[in-house]
Amino acid sequence: MKKLAIFRAGDISADMSVALSKESSKSEIIELLNQIVSQVVSLNTEDIISIDCRKSSFSSIVEKRWVTVEGNKLKLITWYDNEWGYCSRVIDLISRMDF
Repeated sequence: MKKLAIFRAGDISADMSVALSKESSKSEIIELLNQIVSQVVSLNTEDIISIDCRKSSFSSIVEKRWVTVEGNKLKLITWYDNEWGYCSRVIDLISRMDF
């Protein structure tokens, strides 16, 4: 990755533009996203709207229809519930602490 620009579009979505170090395709990016899906990142195949993301524990929900690749330029629009997702990460952190 050469460059990353993120623009918040309210408290529920972010528009990310990435300059990749090499050319890629949408299918390659989707395959990579499938490999990193976890409790933190979700890859959604259905069309959703902001209300569908309320109380989501994911830090980011990537919707396949909003993944665009042109050469080495990648654009993602992701959904998130800022407060709920943040609280979920804090809980993850606390659960790993050795008290």
